[in-house]
Amino acid sequence: MHRYWRIVTHAGSIGPFAPALQLCGLPGGVCEVRGEQKRYATMAASSGFMIAEAERRFYMRSPSLVPTQMSHKCQGYRCASTELIRAHLTPRSFGRHVQGESSPNLLVSQTRYTKALPLGLYDTNILCESCDGFLNTRYDDPGFEFLKNFSSAPKKIITNGVDAYFEMGGVDCDFICLFVLSILWRYAISTLPDASEIQLGPYQDRAREVLWGVMPLVSFAEFQVVCQQHAKGLVNTEMMYSSPVNMRGQDFNSYGFSILGLHFLAKVDRRPFPSIYSPFVMNGSQLLRGYFVDFHHTPQGRGAREMLAAAGKRRGTKMQR
Repeated sequence: MHRYWRIVTHAGSIGPFAPALQLCGLPGGVCEVRGEQKRYATMAASSGFMIAEAERRFYMRSPSLVPTQMSHKCQGYRCASTELIRAHLTPRSFGRHVQGESSPNLLVSQTRYTKALPLGLYDTNILCESCDGFLNTRYDDPGFEFLKNFSSAPKKIITNGVDAYFEMGGVDCDFICLFVLSILWRYAISTLPDASEIQLGPYQDRAREVLWGVMPLVSFAEFQVVCQQHAKGLVNTEMMYSSPVNMRGQDFNSYGFSILGLHFLAKVDRRPFPSIYSPFVMNGSQLLRGYFVDFHHTPQGRGAREMLAAAGKRRGTKMQR
């Protein structure tokens, strides 16, 4: 396995950086907060724009996961259209929101610039305009409005010893689950290397049927979602989002991603969530409940510091020339 970090920054400058970090989290444990945290956070709080992402790459993908040919047919439910469009894997409204008034973003690895990435990853071989528009209208637009306003919405804060969690009533949690599923499904049907971690396997067609309303969400019992909220800190996580990542190290197949201050964990597996998750499972609930987590004590936080440090070194080298 090979890992590398990459950064996306607005055109014309690789620093200073704003609190807009797109991070793809690494599963497994809590990271140590190092002494350089304050220096990196200061960079992150200044006036530019940056997206940072931790990404796993394999030197070779399993032959069973590599399609023998590109179908070039829309993957929407019972759609045979071959007139495909540029379909974003994470709704582009989030990329536009995070970018704000900054100029177009540039994707940067630890050592070099790579390509422009204005509004996030997209695939030109998965959806037609009609099916992409269906997902936009049914899930993307209302999902964006809910998440954009989540931090300011009234909630009940409950303290349980040293931990705290929030409760928010009157929420159609099934819709949020479907929004999460719509993102996972788009990554699963994509053949982009950046999306290779998301493999729904035998559940891929079931997910499509649920998204198109052919089957109800309750029929997809293997799919369950829980969420957490990032506690406010030095990095404004309400202005960041991540691509999904396979959360290895669990006793069940699951995927996680962060988006505008919330982190979602989605199980796609016949094996149940551990009982400790039960009060926080969103499926079928009108009460959204989740623990607060400190971003700086997560693998995403460590990844942000490492990428900020790498970008700072590049900036220093460029200035010395």
